Amino acid sequence: MTDCTFCGIATRRLPRDIRFEDDELIVFRNLLTWVPVMLLVAPKAHMTQAEFWESPLFGRAAAVAVRIGSEDAPGGYRLLSNFGADALQTQPHGHLHIVGGAWLGLYVDFEGKGDCRRCHRVAGDGSRVAPDLTAIGTIRGAGSMRETLIDPSGSMLPFNKPLRVVTRGGETVTGRRLNEDTYMIQLLDED
Repeated sequence: MTDCTFCGIATRRLPRDIRFEDDELIVFRNLLTWVPVMLLVAPKAHMTQAEFWESPLFGRAAAVAVRIGSEDAPGGYRLLSNFGADALQTQPHGHLHIVGGAWLGLYVDFEGKGDCRRCHRVAGDGSRVAPDLTAIGTIRGAGSMRETLIDPSGSMLPFNKPLRVVTRGGETVTGRRLNEDTYMIQLLDED
């Protein structure tokens, strides 16, 4: 395909920073720089996204992506592809993204939601006001996760709900109840 940008990169008609190349695959830096590691894995021969994913070559491309992702983003990375306009696919040439080198956040931003680290700790980062979410995917299924993201307080266990107390000195403190007895309430707050 003569007007395909990725075909131009694969044939070296268009300049790009090449990270890996063999007879069938090419890995190059994305022009976008949203995070430190933004690479594209593409077949040298033109094929659509679906053709690429269904081809025997895709398994090798995935293995190359895992190796390079592990080398370039040892703290974590994502492998992803966009299919169609609604998913923001901008190139007709099949490809796989390697994205990483920084905190990537949630996959989906629900308007006004998604800042989980404001209250929760994830992979050692964030607040301790609410429970640690590092292993949440092993505890909850996809449906439960979706509902929790849409309405976080709706699925909170009673002992995790924020509590606001006023001290004898008139100071208002909000946090998660750690311990309570007849004489004392211990809260875990952002500070």
